[in-house]
Amino acid sequence: MEKVLDSLIRVLSTAIDARTPYNANHTRNIVHQASRFIDWMNETGQGIPFTPEKKRIFLMAAWLHDIGKLVTPIEIMDKSDRLGTERIILQNRFERIKLLNYINYLHKDITWDEYEKKDRALSDAIRLVMSINEKKALTEEDRERIEQLRKSTYREENGQEKPWINDRQYELLMINKGTLTKSEREVMQAHVVYTQKLLSQVEFEGDYINVEKWASMHHEKLDGSGYPKGLKGDEIPPEVRILTILDIFDALTASDRPYKDADNIDTACSILREMASAGQLDKGLVELFIESKVYNDREDT
Repeated sequence: MEKVLDSLIRVLSTAIDARTPYNANHTRNIVHQASRFIDWMNETGQGIPFTPEKKRIFLMAAWLHDIGKLVTPIEIMDKSDRLGTERIILQNRFERIKLLNYINYLHKDITWDEYEKKDRALSDAIRLVMSINEKKALTEEDRERIEQLRKSTYREENGQEKPWINDRQYELLMINKGTLTKSEREVMQAHVVYTQKLLSQVEFEGDYINVEKWASMHHEKLDGSGYPKGLKGDEIPPEVRILTILDIFDALTASDRPYKDADNIDTACSILREMASAGQLDKGLVELFIESKVYNDREDT
């Protein structure tokens, strides 16, 4: 019966990751490295000892840690640029403005020189928007140029004045770093809440009761800066601290994320150490993870 349960959990986890292409290897990598890291700690007598049963329960939590993503909207999970679905809408508006300008020229409302000037300004705006849409982070100059672009307007055929970019598109283009707005990030972060809600409906017994806790706390930080509950210190079990390290490391080094470039191993290890020094991660476990070098054997390489 245990083999059936384990296989069902793996199938469910694979289905979750398969919802979005970039996430396809994430859970499998974490489970693989968790297994190797546990074996390494047991073999060297360092870190946290795991019995075979405890290891099995922990790996079950690792398989299920992202189950809450079943309810995360695909358009947010797959959002690889700032504008997302608004990009086509904005491109269509620019095309409409271009056509309206040409109609105005044909109606002799503007001269050819005026039309060309408007067309050049529109082309410059399109290039700016598409460039900023793909950027990883904004500069102060980028922000100033978007602010200027926001002031540009055009007139519809009925004479109504409208902006080149609307409030929603402005908000998206002004994302300082990454591809998600504050509200979109909150939706994405809510997956851990749903992980807890979904797993709370499973009748885990005995030691298995930890599956829900371990799986749903992997975004908490020791200094209280994590989510969803802002837990601190001893409120976060050692097993969760391991899962958090594995999750962060995989997110940093994954080469299949459309919204970021992969960090190399040295950079990722440096980031883990910086987070540990800042009190966010368990410093001892971070050092053991780096020493173990289990990250050299990813499932997707």
